Amino acid sequence: MVPERPSELLRNILPLVLATALFLLLIATIFGLTLRMVLRQKRLGDIKNDLVNNLTHELKTPISTISLACEALNDPGIPKDPAQVRHFTNLIRDENKRLGQLVESVLQSAVLESGALQLRTADVDMHALLAEVVRTCTLQVTNRGGTLTLEPRAGLAHLRGDRTHLTNIFYNLVDNAVKYCSGPPQVRISTRSDAKRLTIEVADNGIGIPKNEQAKVFDRLYRVPTGNVHNVKGFGLGLSYVRSVVERHGGRIRVESDPEGYSGAGSRFIIELPFEHGETRQDPPVRG
Repeated sequence: MVPERPSELLRNILPLVLATALFLLLIATIFGLTLRMVLRQKRLGDIKNDLVNNLTHELKTPISTISLACEALNDPGIPKDPAQVRHFTNLIRDENKRLGQLVESVLQSAVLESGALQLRTADVDMHALLAEVVRTCTLQVTNRGGTLTLEPRAGLAHLRGDRTHLTNIFYNLVDNAVKYCSGPPQVRISTRSDAKRLTIEVADNGIGIPKNEQAKVFDRLYRVPTGNVHNVKGFGLGLSYVRSVVERHGGRIRVESDPEGYSGAGSRFIIELPFEHGETRQDPPVRG
């Protein structure tokens, strides 16, 4: 009987040992999930504070500039020759346009957050759309001493989509290409197509995106660290909007960049938009 006592004791305490181990594992799991949630909430809080700080800074700057320009125009002590009046009115116009763009960015974010993004689809000539984007953004690029070119190589450039939202995503990409360039920006928009999709590439010679950041750039409110919170203006809303619009059109977007290779490696944003299938009519390709 004596040799059997250790085995009996083991059988008796084994359920208690297993229960204790499971309980400890449960406690460790709950602790890990709680810690992860706390860290995630802290990160979201930091992002929110950064957004509020950037938003406050971005809105105060054009408002102050407009206020100063208006005071200068109303000050009887300042001579009002035509050149100065034109300078102040252009300044007010430009800052008012900037304010509109800031508000539009926030509104786009609110629309995405609520899930209320609605597409009004029609036949869109993407070459003509991109040519319009190039015409509109050329002044912004040339003011930095750079160039903006369009290479419409796609054999078929028509697809079904929302012209307004598609235009906005390329404004966003060109604007980012200019902002994230330390020298004169060289921005190139090119297209190609096959039987299933239209591919549009927006390439630049900017500072590039590190590989460990590329998977995050399309996240809402995320901004690639640049070493100075106000070095590059923005809220981290543009690329999340771009991805949402592309995905709502049944497409996909990816980024390629290798800033570790050499200075000015730049980035390439590649958008693939599918053609609508089942239509018997296809408009002839029009080169923008």
